Amino acid sequence: MHVIEPRCATYYIGDIMFTDDPLLTPGERNRKTGRAGNGIATPTRSNGRWQVARDIRLGKNIPGYPGCGAGRAST
Repeated sequence: MHVIEPRCATYYIGDIMFTDDPLLTPGERNRKTGRAGNGIATPTRSNGRWQVARDIRLGKNIPGYPGCGAGRAST
């Protein structure tokens, strides 16, 4: 997944993990930091379809981040 911050940067998000995944390790579940947040999202079922929302904090834990955008986006 790519997130494009207008007039600034493109971010590659390598994975999205789900809170109900039995294969998540305790270390992954307790991870508080990381680029763009911890990457763990909670799936919900609505009208017969699974949905997930993930907050992405642009520039989080990126040294020298210029702060050139709105600061966050949701996908």
